[in-house]
Amino acid sequence: QIAVLFLALAGFTILFFPFMAFWLAATILGLKILVVVGGVLSYTLGILFILWLLSWYSTFAISAWTILYTHLQSPRAKIKSVIHSVITAPFGK
Repeated sequence: QIAVLFLALAGFTILFFPFMAFWLAATILGLKILVVVGGVLSYTLGILFILWLLSWYSTFAISAWTILYTHLQSPRAKIKSVIHSVITAPFGK
């Protein structure tokens, strides 16, 4: 989750550049509408980036939990669980 946070921060930093470019062009050309265009463009790209990032992370998390579940359901994991419970049962753990 921390890696996703840093990826989101880096993405928002990069997606802020179009707004800055339109703002700079608006100040040079004197067209205030360019600031609005740049803001809408940056906002739209930011929303699309967040949707992509969240869908990627959700897919990763679901697949990781699925892999863990199937591993725990394997006969080998069940044998390890039985051995662990037999070894630790006399000690009350």
